[in-house]
Amino acid sequence: MFKTHRLLPLVLFTFTSTATIAAPLSLYTELDQKFNQAESQKVRVIPKGNAGMTEIPEVARLRVYSRAVLNGEWEALLKSGRETEFALTLGKNKIPKILDALNEQGLIAESIRLGKAFNIHPMHILGPIIGENSFNGAIDQTIQDSFAKMFNESDFKTMSARMKMISEEPATAGCMSLNISNYWKWRCILHKSGYLANGSNRDFIFWFYQISNKGQGTFGLGQIQPFLLWSVNDLVVEKTKALGYSYKKFNLTDMKTPFQVIFNNKEMLAYIAAMAHVSINVYKQIAQVDISKNPGLTTTLYNLGDEYQRAYMSTVRGGDPQVNFMGWYVNRFEDSINNYLKNTEIKN
Repeated sequence: MFKTHRLLPLVLFTFTSTATIAAPLSLYTELDQKFNQAESQKVRVIPKGNAGMTEIPEVARLRVYSRAVLNGEWEALLKSGRETEFALTLGKNKIPKILDALNEQGLIAESIRLGKAFNIHPMHILGPIIGENSFNGAIDQTIQDSFAKMFNESDFKTMSARMKMISEEPATAGCMSLNISNYWKWRCILHKSGYLANGSNRDFIFWFYQISNKGQGTFGLGQIQPFLLWSVNDLVVEKTKALGYSYKKFNLTDMKTPFQVIFNNKEMLAYIAAMAHVSINVYKQIAQVDISKNPGLTTTLYNLGDEYQRAYMSTVRGGDPQVNFMGWYVNRFEDSINNYLKNTEIKN
């Protein structure tokens, strides 16, 4: 029987210990099997919306993220401490433009198709894009971005070599040999690698991406870290077959392919869908909570990462999972976004 208390060493020491985690490899096989089982117990459903939270949360972080969009009146709103008013003004100005840009590229129609393939509402795909491009990026720029402008072949070779070193070090080699999904292989690597279990992923990310002074950590329409794509690559291949797609599996040590995916906007949508699917399943299986009705929560997890640790810690602390500022923002405008989907001619 699955024992959630066995996960405690993994959760507590992933970001706090300099030593390699000594969890048995069999744990990841058990997690993978549990993840792929049908629901065997009742789950608590989290409804749509922000649970009566009228003010936007995590104001300090909002101020950091909002530097990308500050100008004139909006900057004055933030300086006066009126962050919720800032967020509402931002949404009214930016979300229609983001949706129009996505529609022109056929990306809303693709999100609807992928939602059916992954059995999720398209809001779980559109939410992270709307949030990231409201606070962190410019939709017209990210739609047109090209990886070729940012990295060259030697950069990809360097990053691939670094990932090879991580995946083949003695502590993580066993992870790669397990007959489990990429998602749990990556969790295993995260917990066992001397590079990733050293107290902070920030050190690893800085080291990994500082290639020719071009690295910045997240890229493309979804503002994602490329090395994470491999963790759902097998899921994307499996789920998109129903659409007649033939996406290919790629190797963890091939860092050129995920960059190509990130800057192929249609293909990248499938990975955002897969990440939402994973977050929903992780919360069902680890925390016995169904977050599939709340796109703000999947947007929050996409933005913050570490959905596995967060799901486990919610069982320790109790209570319902909470949105961050980006999830709050998506939930606040969910009805407006859905009205757009219903009342606008969706272009293929």
